[in-house]
Formats: sequence, C-alpha cells, structure tokens
Amino acid sequence: MRTNATLIGKRILFVGAHPDDVEIGCGGTAAKFSSRGNKIAFAVATLPTGEKQAKKRKFEATKAAALLQLSESNGTLFFGGLPDGGLSQKDKELRDWMKDISKRFNPDTVFVHRNDDHTDHQAVYKVAIGVFQSKNVFLYYIPRPFPETPFNPNFAEDISNVITKKVEMCKCHKSQPLDYIGEDSIRTGGHYNYLRSFARVHSRRNGYSELFTIHALRSVFGGITQSGSEVPAVDYGLRLVRKTDGSLEWRD
Repeated sequence: MRTNATLIGKRILFVGAHPDDVEIGCGGTAAKFSSRGNKIAFAVATLPTGEKQAKKRKFEATKAAALLQLSESNGTLFFGGLPDGGLSQKDKELRDWMKDISKRFNPDTVFVHRNDDHTDHQAVYKVAIGVFQSKNVFLYYIPRPFPETPFNPNFAEDISNVITKKVEMCKCHKSQPLDYIGEDSIRTGGHYNYLRSFARVHSRRNGYSELFTIHALRSVFGGITQSGSEVPAVDYGLRLVRKTDGSLEWRD
C-alpha cells in the first residue's frame, strides 16, 4: 500500500459510547471526510437513565450531528439507548445494535474507542472489533483522568481546515464539563497533536490534528485489496513509520 494514502473507503461509521465521544475524539476527521463527499454516520451507544437527562443528551447529540447533515431520519445517526455506565453488562444488546447498524449503513471504515480505562469505552471497543471484522478499524482517543492507559498513535489526520466545525459540534454538548468540550480544550489538544505529528515535516506550525491507532485495514474496494499494486484511496495526513535504523518518524 502506498505510504501517502490509506484505505478509508466511501462509507465511514463513527461509534461512541456516549453522546459527545465522537465529537471529542474524531469530530474533525468526520467533518473533513463529510466535506469531501464521503458518506458518514454517527452511532451513540448510551444515554443517561433519567428521562430528563436522556432527552437533553440526545437533543445535544442530534444538534451536533445536524451540523454535518446527519439525522436519524436519513439513516446517518443511530442511538442505542443503552444505560450510561452499564455497557459492560450489555454485551449482547450492544452487539445486536452494532450488527444492525452494520447491515443498515454498511460502512467500509469504522472509527471506535481505543481500549482505555473507561468501562463503557472498553465495552464498545471489544464488541466493535468483533462485529466489524471485515472493515477498516481506527481507534480514537478521548482524554482521561491521570494516570491513564498509554496511547500509541500511528496515524494522524490534519483537521486544521475544519477545527472551527469541530468546536461548533462540541459546543452543542452544553451539559458537559468544559475540560472535555470547551473551545480551549479542543484547540489546545488539537494543536498539541499537530505538533506531535505534522510540525516536523510541514513548514506550517499553526495547525490542528487528530491522532489514531490503526487497528486493522481489511476492506476491499473495486476488487483490489491493500496488497494490490494500485488501490483506490484518499489522502490522509501522516503515518508513523519505522526507519531502517529502527527509529520511528512521521511521514506523508
């Protein structure tokens, strides 16, 4: 596979345990590929158990998704309605929900939680990598209280041109703490990610990016697999590659 492209595909599903997870972890990437014409969808596994709070969180998530023209009515926004904080006891329900989404939306690529120390995130990760066995799977990062599980990204997406859209999406989740959805947090985290990845290979220093771990590249497009001499692909940003001396560096 070419080092300056990746098999993303035309249909991309972004899965989160909670209503704001996708926006925080990969909202910029979703906005970027949506603007390129890719078909995207959001899937939110849980809602709070209280009716009033559940209604509020669903409204916020629906409002954020609408900024990318996603909705339940057009089959691009899915709510599981499973209990917040209880996904580790809902494997079957979570699996059935994801299988239904996979059948209805038929994604090529899935963005999902990494296996961090949040039990709901862990549950989504473990079920998703089983359900989406034939798909490309990318793992995204949500900040967690220290000490947190180490994150080792090998893929970076430049979201400099859509950072404002990501901020707008996160602002829709007004009920949530600013350390997760506040503009300062989003911009600071995105800029730090950019400095970790793009700054050493691009002359521009004022940028933003999101970082991921590539879990699997499996999908076949146009009958050509990732091992073929040519693959229909879209430019991404950078990948972390190992040099002949064993050291690692970001390359475009």
